[in-house]
Amino acid sequence: EDEQPEEATSSAATCPICLDRPDNAVLMNPCLHQFCFSCMQRWSETKANDPHAPVGM
Repeated sequence: EDEQPEEATSSAATCPICLDRPDNAVLMNPCLHQFCFSCMQRWSETKANDPHAPVGM
């Protein structure tokens, strides 16, 4: 029962768009950033890049 406080969890465990835990997570290639599927779907309607990287999807 060695639980870590939420602040100690990795930033990779949060979606950088909504800042919550990824729901139906997707990974971007080649950087492997993790996002919620719905966040990435909405993002891709206006932008054709990873929100965390300057490369196209």
